[in-house]
Amino acid sequence: MFAIAEAMNAEYKAIVDAGFLLQIDDPDLPDGWNCLPDITLPEYRTYAALRIDALNHALRDIPKEKIRLHVCWGSFHGPHHDDVPLKDIIDLIFRVRAGSYSIEASNPCHEHEWRVFENVKLPEGATLIPGVVGHCTDFIEHPDLVAERLMRYANLVGRENVLAGTDCGLGTRVGHPSICWAKFEALAKARGAQRKFCGDAPKRRGGAHRGVCLSEGSTRRRNMRKTWLIAAALAGLGASPIAAEQPNQPVEPPASGSTSSELSRSGGVIKPPADVDPQMKQTPPSSGDRMPVIPPPGTAGGNSSVKPK
Repeated sequence: MFAIAEAMNAEYKAIVDAGFLLQIDDPDLPDGWNCLPDITLPEYRTYAALRIDALNHALRDIPKEKIRLHVCWGSFHGPHHDDVPLKDIIDLIFRVRAGSYSIEASNPCHEHEWRVFENVKLPEGATLIPGVVGHCTDFIEHPDLVAERLMRYANLVGRENVLAGTDCGLGTRVGHPSICWAKFEALAKARGAQRKFCGDAPKRRGGAHRGVCLSEGSTRRRNMRKTWLIAAALAGLGASPIAAEQPNQPVEPPASGSTSSELSRSGGVIKPPADVDPQMKQTPPSSGDRMPVIPPPGTAGGNSSVKPK
């Protein structure tokens, strides 16, 4: 394991030396729990800690501010009722040598875990990237809801330490690319939506805003550019490290006619791809008198012949 880490050190350094931010995508840190059904929590923490030590060995001479860590509970569309709670692994996540930490925070199984940060302190100088839009539904989050989610974290860890992100890669996990872009658009609109809840925030000497509401100053404008970058990066996450552009490089929103602009012209109706039956007439498989639950890939009891739609 440490031999692999030693080899990856050269790969990681090459990414950073080329001027990119290094994103480590590690869904296995939380999701490995579901892939080892007979393990106890203390045993799993030991299992994960060893792998974190190896990862830190690979990252040992790279500045933290050049590293982002993304974790999730696997993005399969399944029950997720056996996910390991964030509170049981948050200290392990923060052991990774990174300057930013991306977590799931908008799906039904993990949205409530913002309360973990009532008792857990963010590492000094670190940034938290909660997923405030997600892949678990084709519903497009309302900007007001996105703003509320962001402010929960801003209240607890400080507005200057929060960036908006997605739960995980959207990609083909939602029904159409225009849905992805519309979710990103909701991220951008959340900056204006927060005024409903905060009003005009009082200012410190020198004009800087204070309080928990998201600032409209230059810092926030820079962070909104980061939002587009993080969303675009998370839209295509794979199982390997991702080299993301530097956050001060703006990403252009989608051009008219190719993205969420389709939603505006169609009244919110999205035309599915030609090979998708819009009425979903396909007969579901027979399962007797109960609905089968498809276990996550790699888990005990998983039936390789059963393919989620």
